[in-house]
Amino acid sequence: MAMMTSGKLTGTKGLVLYYELWEPSTPPRALVALAHGYAEHIGRYRHVIEALVAHGYVVAALDHHGHGQSEGPRAVTQDFDRYIQDFHHLVERVRADVPTLPLVVMGHSMGGLIAVRYTLAHQPTVAALVVSGAALQVGEETSPLLKKVSGLLARLIPNVPLLPHQNHELSRDPAIFDHFMSDPLNYTGRVKTALAYQLLSTSDATRRQLGALTVPMLIMHGTDDRLTAPSGSQRLYEMARSEDKTLRMWQDNFHEIFNELDQDNVLATLVHWLNQRFPAPGA
Repeated sequence: MAMMTSGKLTGTKGLVLYYELWEPSTPPRALVALAHGYAEHIGRYRHVIEALVAHGYVVAALDHHGHGQSEGPRAVTQDFDRYIQDFHHLVERVRADVPTLPLVVMGHSMGGLIAVRYTLAHQPTVAALVVSGAALQVGEETSPLLKKVSGLLARLIPNVPLLPHQNHELSRDPAIFDHFMSDPLNYTGRVKTALAYQLLSTSDATRRQLGALTVPMLIMHGTDDRLTAPSGSQRLYEMARSEDKTLRMWQDNFHEIFNELDQDNVLATLVHWLNQRFPAPGA
């Protein structure tokens, strides 16, 4: 049986953040630090976590500030790298319990952008990077004028709801939309000015740094993702200097490939890729 413990840690700016640590009943292969996406929380990854733990992985995840059960104004930040700093606090907290396990950094959507930026900042300590629907290319349908003034708007009116959140485009499974909208821990309002600007500017800056990545990586994206462009994952694959890198584009999938109609195949691909690189102890 897997064992889950939850707790609180102090993030940047003194905000209290909720986190969970899952441990397998068998000797662990690696530690997976998981970053969730925009407007959601780690509870939406319970099935992903359970699949990883069942195959011998320790999994640690937190609710980003302003998300889920963590403190902070809902779904907004004026400094994207605070997410990376908070994520590092999580890794350091868990490292005290499992100091020798290889570290796999994993993230979805905005969490994928967090995972990439974390890896860029801490690459010597990262054994592998896994991203799905990473927000490396966003705002393609945003008007050029809005993009141009977004920085000014973010400074003057950071908390103003600006862009609609396209929750109906998360998955081809209509039940996912219903579950998302009815979950009180999710943020279902419009994207706020400051976060819209942070996503646009941070994704632009990160794309210019992708050539510095050398760690093994699994990159996955749905081909019909309308929230984060698949071209961002394609660029990550092409620019990264990793000798061990895999790009898997899931045909017809929308944004949340772990909540798609073929999610079992997605999970199996994830576990198989990890198992090939992190053998079970004694195997």
